[in-house]
Amino acid sequence: MAAPDDRTGGATLARRLVRRPTPSTWLFLAVAGLYQLSPAARASWDDLAPSLPAAGPPAILLVASLFGLGFHHVRLAALCTLLAAVLWLADPPGATAATDPLAVLSMLALNLAWIGLWPTRARLAWRWLTGLLLIAVQAATAGLWAPAASSLVAGVTERFGLGAADVWLPAGTLLGLLPWIARAALAGARLPLAVVWSCLCAEVVVLSTGDPSSRQELYAWLAAAVLLLVLAEASYRLAYTDELTGLPGRRALTDALARARGDFALAIVDIDHFKSFNDRHGHDVGDQVLRRVAGELRTVSGAVAYRYGGEEFALVFARAGPAEAEQALERLRRQISTRRFTVRAPDRPRRKPASLKPAAGRQQRKVTVSIGLAGSRPGDRSALEALERADQALYRAKRAGRNRLVVAGRRAAPTRGRASG
Repeated sequence: MAAPDDRTGGATLARRLVRRPTPSTWLFLAVAGLYQLSPAARASWDDLAPSLPAAGPPAILLVASLFGLGFHHVRLAALCTLLAAVLWLADPPGATAATDPLAVLSMLALNLAWIGLWPTRARLAWRWLTGLLLIAVQAATAGLWAPAASSLVAGVTERFGLGAADVWLPAGTLLGLLPWIARAALAGARLPLAVVWSCLCAEVVVLSTGDPSSRQELYAWLAAAVLLLVLAEASYRLAYTDELTGLPGRRALTDALARARGDFALAIVDIDHFKSFNDRHGHDVGDQVLRRVAGELRTVSGAVAYRYGGEEFALVFARAGPAEAEQALERLRRQISTRRFTVRAPDRPRRKPASLKPAAGRQQRKVTVSIGLAGSRPGDRSALEALERADQALYRAKRAGRNRLVVAGRRAAPTRGRASG
């Protein structure tokens, strides 16, 4: 039986749609919580805020927007540009009066919904640059359209008996996030919580116009910091995480090996006959196999799994020697070889259905792996020497018949028959 898709299997709707907390979320919760709950923290911020430049948060967000475009994060770049415009309109530098909060919140909600339709990542093109320019034009011409927008909001409020607009209009931001949530659901992805926190910060800034406290300044800086951290996290994932399997990539493995000290063990895992499997069933099915094996590798206790390249993976046991690692890897090898992999049909739905169809009639294949294991040695100049020994042990495992584990420095067991894969 194929392993369940770890993105959806057994997960609640909230867990499927919302990404688990990241450093940007913890930053928001820590700063907002301290300011709201600690009088001492609030007093310290009130003393610091006057010395900070008012144009700081919008400037940071514009820099973050350029940073996002450089990494093809067009949607986050547009969100940074939008929030920069909102913060600037809510508290313009100099003696200029702030724009009507109702008009600014309307601009935030409508543009947020529009940006939610953009792709998460795309190469820089004129249509995305035009979108950013349109947001900038809205901010620059706010004096022309803002009065009409405020009148329209007030008229709609009175016409439908909705009460005070400044009470219900903040909910418009939540409506603006609906395309983000829908796009995440349709793509099988997750909505970063930090997007919600940054928009909430922008709302607080707009609604705090005229407030004598320094709350407006705090949430403006917090909105900028949260989105800047989100872009840093997204860029880190792009550089260090394998997009197909979700495992850390080869660059992350190189960094981990550079930090390795003392006794450790590492293994290289290779999917047997992967090329012939790919040629027979197609690259889409090959990708399913890679994700399936990656999911199995995540279950190995005491080890961190990495995508090494192609059909090869690496496992690093930072606090275990070859003896402990050998037991865990042998369990892994048997676990993979005894489970059947069900080839998904081309029309298989992306999400796991509520009731599964029986496997009868669907193609099932056996997947096996070969593993080379090596431990650190006192004379090693770097962990790369252990990696080289593990690679040589893997080569011996494949020559001995595949579907087996070979430990560096130990003779490979004789072939027990033709291994299938």
